Amino acid sequence: MVEDPVWEPGEFEPDLVAQQHTLGPFLMKQPGLVRVSFEPSVADGSRGDVWFAEVQLEALGPGAVSSPSVYMPTVRSGVAFLDACPDLDGQVLRSSFFEKRTEYICAAGLGRDCGPGGENVIRTLTFYESVFGLGLEQIERGEIIPSAQIALGNYNYRHDLVGVNLVGTNVRDCAESEEPATCYSNAFVPFTLIHEGDDIPIRNHDGDTVPFDFERAFIEHGKALASEVVLTNPLASSMETLLGPYYKQELRGRPLMGHYTLRIWDDPALNWENVEDVQLVFRYRYWTRFER
Repeated sequence: MVEDPVWEPGEFEPDLVAQQHTLGPFLMKQPGLVRVSFEPSVADGSRGDVWFAEVQLEALGPGAVSSPSVYMPTVRSGVAFLDACPDLDGQVLRSSFFEKRTEYICAAGLGRDCGPGGENVIRTLTFYESVFGLGLEQIERGEIIPSAQIALGNYNYRHDLVGVNLVGTNVRDCAESEEPATCYSNAFVPFTLIHEGDDIPIRNHDGDTVPFDFERAFIEHGKALASEVVLTNPLASSMETLLGPYYKQELRGRPLMGHYTLRIWDDPALNWENVEDVQLVFRYRYWTRFER
């Protein structure tokens, strides 16, 4: 191995896509302190161009297969923090998955041909934004949506209708509204949902995942239900009555998988601190194999 001066992580940027590698198991014949080190080098004596991240050692029982489990990050003391406690008041949801941002209304559309202090700015709006992805492999492994709400074993999943529901008590407070009567009669909060179109994976009949490129699609300023209800699956008739007028069809026919950006628009009546959960309702369709 070649000794090299110590350098701080972050000085360089890796230029390749990270890949997961599994090293072979080693046997500990007796309890003790084990030191594991990685010292990459090349034949000419220069530092090896190797990057390490998310290194994890796992204890295997006798005869166990050395297949890595889901990566579990730890702090320096070796303690791991798990999302084991339910987020009953939505604090974790709001602080960890949403970021408050600003957008500008221009004559050509939202954020087009205008910016901060520009002459063409008609109005400035704020919103709470969350970026997330849906991958079929992740769903199949149970990493996301583990409650079997996606019909597994099928393929070519496509959007039909989309709805959004804000869960919480007193999500809208019209006490400070200039027109409280009108405010109380509107049980919704505006939202925007963006579906990115680059490199969307689609599962075909043979089980292969094939990437396709689409144009970016928007549901711009749709209405998220804010009637202090929690939607169930299946929807009760009363819930369907409330949500029905707010279904949007702009994503109809697009793949269900991909990357999404959800924006909840702020307004004087929105009590963001009272939002306990955000429910996305995807009515979708798919193809089924009739041969096994």
